[in-house]
Amino acid sequence: MGPQLDAFEERFKELTGFEYVVAVSSGTAAMHLALRHLGIGPGDVVLASTMTFIGSVGPVVHLGGDVRFVE
Repeated sequence: MGPQLDAFEERFKELTGFEYVVAVSSGTAAMHLALRHLGIGPGDVVLASTMTFIGSVGPVVHLGGDVRFVE
């Protein structure tokens, strides 16, 4: 994406001690990436709070998972 993003990721790694860092454009993109990393897909049930918004459950549906709302 460019030198500023690369510098941000490197600095974040330094500050946190994490080995790997990936910057994304939004919280929804971060949720999608995390769910993919966990292997969420068709047939998987993902629990979500009833007090949420589409950005937090949309990635589950996009990956084929089944959202179950809980309080």
